[in-house]
Amino acid sequence: MCVSCSRRLFVGGVVASLLVTPALGAVAPKGLKGCNFSAADSEPPELRPTSGNDDLDRALIIELRNILKVIPNINPGFQYMVDVNPNAFATTETLLPGTSGTVLFGINLINYLLKEPDGGAAVAGMCAHECGHIYQYNNGIQKRLAAVLLTELHADFIAGIYMGKRAGFNADRVKQFSDALHNAGDYAYAEPTYHGTPGQRSAAMEKGYRIAFGNQSFEEMSSIGETYVRNLA
Repeated sequence: MCVSCSRRLFVGGVVASLLVTPALGAVAPKGLKGCNFSAADSEPPELRPTSGNDDLDRALIIELRNILKVIPNINPGFQYMVDVNPNAFATTETLLPGTSGTVLFGINLINYLLKEPDGGAAVAGMCAHECGHIYQYNNGIQKRLAAVLLTELHADFIAGIYMGKRAGFNADRVKQFSDALHNAGDYAYAEPTYHGTPGQRSAAMEKGYRIAFGNQSFEEMSSIGETYVRNLA
């Protein structure tokens, strides 16, 4: 991931919300629900203004700006959280003024993904997945798909679209994210937060990646993804 941006990127518009929390040690409201990379933490997460790594913070700001150029009509706030289990959330709840919805990135999750051979690609894909949930919330997709499994696979599909549209992400880098999704899949069918098997998660992302090279609008690609994940599940 690129680490060449400056602190000026915090200024203006949506970017002013990136990775800025109201106060060090703030706690997200109880009842916060969203995407879970693994088992959800039982208590509301503690929020942090930085990851503790300036290079990572700058790189993540750039990645999030790229994502917002690809996924249309979303304006979420972004926060770090202290995740007991490696985790990330997307929620309709707005924690930052001037935004709509919030994405929380677990510091442990990011550090876990960065241990992958191409951790930058894995983190970029995770960010796109969570922003995909915000797109679902804003466009009625969550209600249409209804089941957690389908919304998670569709968010993987959207992450694949982003990987295809993002400059500099060749097939090898996309495979690194596919492998990370494969490792995150499981067979816990009875769990209410079940995200899909390893094969399903990888397949949904890779299908989105291939679709991204066509001429459809983002809305058309997303609709294709809805049909695809229903058939995949």
